[in-house]
Amino acid sequence: MKRKSALLVSLILVAVLLAACSKTKSFTYSLDTGSSVTVKLDTTDGLDLKDEDGVFSVVDESGEAIIQGTFRTEDAFEEMRSLVEGSSDCNILEKEEDSITYVVNGEAGLETNRVVKLTDAGVAVVMGSLSDSSVAADAYKKLTFTVK
Repeated sequence: MKRKSALLVSLILVAVLLAACSKTKSFTYSLDTGSSVTVKLDTTDGLDLKDEDGVFSVVDESGEAIIQGTFRTEDAFEEMRSLVEGSSDCNILEKEEDSITYVVNGEAGLETNRVVKLTDAGVAVVMGSLSDSSVAADAYKKLTFTVK
């Protein structure tokens, strides 16, 4: 009996240590399309991932939001991409087949925005940041999206 108790205590300690060493944080969202999308953030640099009513935020150590993001229809990706590509107000930083990152002078100042199409889920992830573009770019690189 003592041996089983010791084994159980050891397993609990290992689980606690592994949880404490975790370098990521994630939330999974069930979407209207029937798919689930997991948003995962690499937290090794002190960033944190928060959720409020289906809007995720990447926040710095002081709790200041660096990025806010939400899900839209897949059509929104094509519409936003067309608007960005056709606008002289937008400076495209990065463009791939399924994503676009751009800077625009919005109502609240310079915004570094990113739109990613998740074809397998039938949605687009729309994200925005009022932080310095290099800070936003670093935070965007630490996010991953997995469709289930």
